[in-house]
Amino acid sequence: MQGHEIEILEATLKDVEGIIKVQQVVWLDTYPNKEIGITYKDVEEQTKQFNTERLIKKLSDPCRHYWVAKTEGNIIGMLTVSKGEEINTLQALYILPEFQDKGVGSKLIKKGLEWLGTEKNVVLGVASYNKNTIEFYKKFGFVEKGERHDEIATLPSGKVIPEIEMVLSFI
Repeated sequence: MQGHEIEILEATLKDVEGIIKVQQVVWLDTYPNKEIGITYKDVEEQTKQFNTERLIKKLSDPCRHYWVAKTEGNIIGMLTVSKGEEINTLQALYILPEFQDKGVGSKLIKKGLEWLGTEKNVVLGVASYNKNTIEFYKKFGFVEKGERHDEIATLPSGKVIPEIEMVLSFI
Protein backbone atom coordinates (compact mmCIF):
# COMPACT_ATOMS: atom_id res chain seq x y z
CA MET A 1 0.00 0.00 0.00
CA GLN A 2 2.91 2.33 0.59
CA GLY A 3 3.06 4.85 -2.22
CA HIS A 4 -0.42 3.91 -3.46
CA GLU A 5 -3.00 6.64 -3.18
CA ILE A 6 -6.34 5.82 -1.61
CA GLU A 7 -9.30 7.39 -3.36
CA ILE A 8 -12.70 7.78 -1.71
CA LEU A 9 -15.37 7.86 -4.41
CA GLU A 10 -19.13 7.72 -4.61
CA ALA A 11 -20.11 4.18 -5.53
CA THR A 12 -21.55 3.52 -8.96
CA LEU A 13 -23.15 0.49 -10.57
CA LYS A 14 -19.69 -0.45 -11.88
CA ASP A 15 -18.60 -0.94 -8.25
CA VAL A 16 -21.28 -3.48 -7.31
CA GLU A 17 -19.17 -6.64 -7.70
CA GLY A 18 -16.23 -5.07 -5.84
CA ILE A 19 -18.47 -3.98 -2.97
CA ILE A 20 -19.94 -7.47 -2.66
CA LYS A 21 -16.47 -9.01 -2.62
CA VAL A 22 -15.35 -6.66 0.17
CA GLN A 23 -18.48 -7.45 2.20
CA GLN A 24 -17.96 -11.20 1.85
CA VAL A 25 -14.23 -11.15 2.66
CA VAL A 26 -14.69 -8.93 5.71
CA TRP A 27 -17.64 -10.94 7.06
CA LEU A 28 -15.66 -14.17 6.75
CA ASP A 29 -12.64 -12.57 8.42
CA THR A 30 -14.58 -10.87 11.23
CA TYR A 31 -17.63 -12.83 12.33
CA PRO A 32 -16.77 -16.51 12.84
CA ASN A 33 -16.27 -16.95 16.59
CA LYS A 34 -15.52 -20.33 18.13
CA GLU A 35 -16.30 -19.23 21.71
CA ILE A 36 -19.92 -18.43 20.92
CA GLY A 37 -20.39 -21.10 18.27
CA ILE A 38 -20.55 -18.94 15.15
CA THR A 39 -18.97 -21.06 12.43
CA TYR A 40 -17.22 -20.03 9.24
CA LYS A 41 -19.76 -22.07 7.27
CA ASP A 42 -22.67 -20.25 8.89
CA VAL A 43 -21.16 -16.85 8.13
CA GLU A 44 -20.36 -17.98 4.59
CA GLU A 45 -24.02 -18.96 4.08
CA GLN A 46 -25.12 -15.53 5.35
CA THR A 47 -22.86 -13.72 2.88
CA LYS A 48 -24.82 -15.23 -0.01
CA GLN A 49 -27.43 -12.53 0.59
CA PHE A 50 -24.88 -9.96 -0.60
CA ASN A 51 -25.89 -10.13 -4.23
CA THR A 52 -25.98 -7.88 -7.26
CA GLU A 53 -29.76 -7.46 -7.47
CA ARG A 54 -30.10 -6.48 -3.81
CA LEU A 55 -27.17 -4.05 -3.94
CA ILE A 56 -28.36 -2.34 -7.13
CA LYS A 57 -31.72 -1.73 -5.43
CA LYS A 58 -29.98 -0.23 -2.39
CA LEU A 59 -27.75 1.98 -4.57
CA SER A 60 -30.85 3.57 -6.09
CA ASP A 61 -32.35 4.49 -2.68
CA PRO A 62 -32.12 8.32 -2.34
CA CYS A 63 -31.98 8.08 1.48
CA ARG A 64 -28.92 5.81 1.34
CA HIS A 65 -25.44 6.61 0.13
CA TYR A 66 -22.43 4.42 -0.72
CA TRP A 67 -18.75 5.23 -1.03
CA VAL A 68 -15.87 3.01 -2.00
CA ALA A 69 -12.19 3.24 -1.16
CA LYS A 70 -9.98 2.35 -4.10
CA THR A 71 -6.29 1.92 -4.69
CA GLU A 72 -4.91 1.18 -8.14
CA GLY A 73 -8.51 0.91 -9.36
CA ASN A 74 -9.38 -1.89 -6.91
CA ILE A 75 -12.06 -1.56 -4.24
CA ILE A 76 -10.50 -2.11 -0.80
CA GLY A 77 -13.28 -0.74 1.36
CA MET A 78 -16.87 0.49 1.38
CA LEU A 79 -19.25 2.52 3.50
CA THR A 80 -23.00 2.90 3.36
CA VAL A 81 -25.08 5.29 5.44
CA SER A 82 -28.75 6.16 5.43
CA LYS A 83 -30.89 9.11 6.45
CA GLY A 84 -34.00 8.33 8.47
CA GLU A 85 -36.89 10.39 9.77
CA GLU A 86 -35.69 10.40 13.37
CA ILE A 87 -32.13 9.06 13.23
CA ASN A 88 -29.40 8.47 10.68
CA THR A 89 -27.64 5.13 10.40
CA LEU A 90 -24.16 3.99 9.57
CA GLN A 91 -25.23 0.77 7.83
CA ALA A 92 -21.87 -0.80 7.00
CA LEU A 93 -18.17 0.01 6.98
CA TYR A 94 -15.93 -2.74 5.65
CA ILE A 95 -12.23 -2.60 4.85
CA LEU A 96 -10.30 -5.56 3.45
CA PRO A 97 -8.16 -7.04 6.25
CA GLU A 98 -4.82 -6.16 4.62
CA PHE A 99 -5.86 -2.47 4.44
CA GLN A 100 -7.19 -2.14 7.99
CA ASP A 101 -5.38 0.19 10.41
CA LYS A 102 -4.09 2.30 7.50
CA GLY A 103 -6.57 5.21 7.65
CA VAL A 104 -8.98 3.90 5.02
CA GLY A 105 -11.88 3.50 7.46
CA SER A 106 -11.29 6.98 8.86
CA LYS A 107 -11.46 8.52 5.40
CA LEU A 108 -14.68 6.67 4.64
CA ILE A 109 -16.42 7.44 7.93
CA LYS A 110 -15.58 11.15 7.66
CA LYS A 111 -17.19 11.21 4.20
CA GLY A 112 -20.30 9.45 5.49
CA LEU A 113 -20.70 11.63 8.57
CA GLU A 114 -20.28 14.75 6.44
CA TRP A 115 -23.07 13.56 4.10
CA LEU A 116 -25.38 12.70 7.02
CA GLY A 117 -24.89 16.09 8.68
CA THR A 118 -25.51 16.96 12.32
CA GLU A 119 -29.30 17.38 12.40
CA LYS A 120 -29.90 13.86 13.75
CA ASN A 121 -28.04 11.34 15.86
CA VAL A 122 -26.20 8.55 14.02
CA VAL A 123 -26.58 4.95 15.15
CA LEU A 124 -24.75 1.77 14.20
CA GLY A 125 -24.54 -1.84 15.25
CA VAL A 126 -21.29 -3.72 15.80
CA ALA A 127 -20.55 -7.27 16.91
CA SER A 128 -19.97 -7.15 20.66
CA TYR A 129 -16.77 -9.18 20.28
CA ASN A 130 -15.34 -6.90 17.57
CA LYS A 131 -13.34 -4.86 20.10
CA ASN A 132 -11.03 -3.13 17.60
CA THR A 133 -13.99 -1.79 15.64
CA ILE A 134 -15.75 -0.63 18.81
CA GLU A 135 -12.62 1.34 19.75
CA PHE A 136 -12.42 2.73 16.21
CA TYR A 137 -15.96 4.11 16.41
CA LYS A 138 -15.29 5.60 19.85
CA LYS A 139 -12.54 7.74 18.25
CA PHE A 140 -15.30 9.42 16.22
CA GLY A 141 -17.47 10.08 19.26
CA PHE A 142 -19.75 7.03 19.16
CA VAL A 143 -20.84 5.77 22.58
CA GLU A 144 -22.01 2.25 23.47
CA LYS A 145 -25.75 2.21 24.25
CA GLY A 146 -26.43 -1.47 24.93
CA GLU A 147 -27.50 -4.59 23.09
CA ARG A 148 -29.39 -4.56 19.82
CA HIS A 149 -30.51 -7.03 17.22
CA ASP A 150 -30.45 -6.43 13.50
CA GLU A 151 -31.96 -9.13 11.29
CA ILE A 152 -28.70 -9.48 9.32
CA ALA A 153 -27.10 -10.74 12.55
CA THR A 154 -29.34 -13.85 12.54
CA LEU A 155 -27.46 -16.53 10.67
CA PRO A 156 -28.98 -19.43 8.67
CA SER A 157 -28.37 -21.85 11.57
CA GLY A 158 -30.39 -19.62 13.89
CA LYS A 159 -27.26 -18.47 15.74
CA VAL A 160 -27.18 -14.72 16.32
CA ILE A 161 -24.13 -12.50 16.16
CA PRO A 162 -24.38 -10.52 19.43
CA GLU A 163 -24.44 -6.81 18.68
CA ILE A 164 -24.19 -3.59 20.57
CA GLU A 165 -25.64 -0.30 19.45
CA MET A 166 -23.43 2.75 19.33
CA VAL A 167 -24.68 6.31 18.97
CA LEU A 168 -23.07 9.54 17.87
CA SER A 169 -25.20 12.23 19.51
CA PHE A 170 -25.82 15.61 17.95
CA ILE A 171 -29.17 16.44 19.54
